[in-house]
Amino acid sequence: MKKLSSYALIYLLLIFFFTWGLVVGKFEIFPYKLIRTIGKEIINLYKNDDKNKEISVLDRLKNDLGFFPNKHLVEYSSNLDDFKIINLNFDKRRTSKPFIKNQFNFNEKLMIGEGYLLIQGLMDFKSALYGSILIDLEGKLINKWEYKFFELSDKKKSLKNNYNTHPVVILNDGSLVYTINDNRYGLRIIRQSFCGEVIWSKEKPYHHSISLDHNENLWTSNAEKSFVLLNKDNGEIIKEILLKDVFEKNRNLGIFNFHINLPENNSITDDPFHLNDVEPLKFNTNKFKKGDLLISFRNSNLVFVLDQNSLDVKWWTIGNTIRQHDPDWHQNYITIFDNSMRNNELLSEKKFMSRIVRIDPVTNKSKVLYDGDKHNAYSVIRGNHQIINDKFILSTISSQGRALILDNNENLKFEFVNKYNKTFNGILMEAIWMDKDYFNFNIENYKCD
Repeated sequence: MKKLSSYALIYLLLIFFFTWGLVVGKFEIFPYKLIRTIGKEIINLYKNDDKNKEISVLDRLKNDLGFFPNKHLVEYSSNLDDFKIINLNFDKRRTSKPFIKNQFNFNEKLMIGEGYLLIQGLMDFKSALYGSILIDLEGKLINKWEYKFFELSDKKKSLKNNYNTHPVVILNDGSLVYTINDNRYGLRIIRQSFCGEVIWSKEKPYHHSISLDHNENLWTSNAEKSFVLLNKDNGEIIKEILLKDVFEKNRNLGIFNFHINLPENNSITDDPFHLNDVEPLKFNTNKFKKGDLLISFRNSNLVFVLDQNSLDVKWWTIGNTIRQHDPDWHQNYITIFDNSMRNNELLSEKKFMSRIVRIDPVTNKSKVLYDGDKHNAYSVIRGNHQIINDKFILSTISSQGRALILDNNENLKFEFVNKYNKTFNGILMEAIWMDKDYFNFNIENYKCD
């Protein structure tokens, strides 16, 4: 009888755990994420897959339980000679501070001029996981912004959800506009003042890039649905251009349908375009007019120019870059950050570094302005660049936690390294250079209340 009771108890326990497992899977309650993470790790080991070995299962668990930002770090070794530490206060778990190496000579300092670098990424301040700092080329801290609002208000919770930031712009009043992202699209766009207060916020899936037009209004991407122009004063939509309308207007131009499953149906595969930049032209050139939009579709290796009024495609290039980000306008040429991404791995691309490519849209000839092979510079995802005074190149190597300034001969003149601890850097999202006279107030002497 006693033996029978033991069997009954075991049977009831099996039913309980089976039912509980169904509920956990259906409603994704605890410990769903834990089980899913362990399961993925086991599958990767079974497949002999090396893709995720840079983050162990223990590191993943620490991140997903909110204890340590392992998924926001990247292993990278830097030469520490002649570096200058940027003096900031961080969470005590961050054991190293970011540092710079400045190799500008006197004449080069005159050529680049006085100015500042805005750097956004994983900071792990005491009260905010992400944020931005503004520094000069000597490493002097001008200002910092802690991103501690809305979805990022709780550091532990934001770690569990793997929230991050991606694009950022700074206006001439010193305020920032940036987004809070999940693993795919944006969750929210925020304008935050120079002194840290939220000016406005919109809960929208904006992502990847924010570009200022001639009025400082904001062009950005709305999921894989549209491009939008937002009012800088309140975040309201001024104009929206739907991708489906662009495709319809240019239906006889075969650059948008690479991912259609033909001939059996019209369905499009997941993330067919990966729209990651829309940038307005602020002046007329020999080929384009003020207001034309420069657009990047990463997954098609496609960059094109769109007339925002007629929706006509005026120019396009495919294949000059591989999974690119951040095409930029110049007077008579275009530059692009070429990730050179062959797959989605951090460690497998040692012989294919990222590049910055210049394209003449009249002749369609391309030229490599910077080959990251010179400085082991590779960003599998994200990444940005900026041409400074036609003499220097700023490159954000996001996946290595580095920002580089190079001269026109590809010599490294300045490096920012977001050193987190002895082994790892914190990832960077974007670095932007501004001349000193960009701001409409004395930024170094301004005191916040």
